[in-house]
Amino acid sequence: MRKICLIIMVFFGAMVFVSIRINAQEPDKPPKKRITFEQAERQNLEKIKQLEETLRREKEMRHKEFQHQEELLHMIYQKNMTPEQEQGILERIKKENPEEVEELMLLKKERPIEFRKILIQRQHELERLEELKERDPERYEQNVKQHSLERRGRQLAEKYRDSKDEKVKANIKKELSATLSQLFDLREKDREEEIKHLTEKLDHLKSVLAERKKKKQEIVERRVKEMLGEIDVLIW
Repeated sequence: MRKICLIIMVFFGAMVFVSIRINAQEPDKPPKKRITFEQAERQNLEKIKQLEETLRREKEMRHKEFQHQEELLHMIYQKNMTPEQEQGILERIKKENPEEVEELMLLKKERPIEFRKILIQRQHELERLEELKERDPERYEQNVKQHSLERRGRQLAEKYRDSKDEKVKANIKKELSATLSQLFDLREKDREEEIKHLTEKLDHLKSVLAERKKKKQEIVERRVKEMLGEIDVLIW
């Protein structure tokens, strides 16, 4: 019994000794500093400033990209149209609608890129209309009237948005509805004529196809001669 007690005492003594050595080797850890409200607020302000700076740089990058795109568009439209061509298109538009030219000149001062874009579109429209005028004068008149009604509709819609008077807005809305009704009728008539033209073309193609089927053997024999280099006595 005495031996057992002695062993237990020696064991606990060893544990105490080891614990003392470990504590002696570990340096005292400094107490954690408590962050004051002012320090926390200062840190938050720094983070906000960093975020604002990041947003500012991103905004500058987007602005530079936009400017670059605008410059490219300007170069494209400038290349596609000379000042002489621009003046010529404006003169042609003026013959049909002097008010449109005034609007385009105002647009040129405020948004030159958009002005160039619209002018190129109008150039293509005028070329198409001139070709249509020679081929089908009636459809040409319809297209001119359609363009006039579309422009009038845009003007009325803009006036409606700018007006603050409810009575005036009601009258504008009524006129806009009547204008769009006329435009709808013209557009549908144009579509009907286009369908008629396509139907006639389809009938002609069907007739040609039927005729070719009847003369299949003759067509094949002629092609054989062509591929073999033989002289076709039927050629004029």
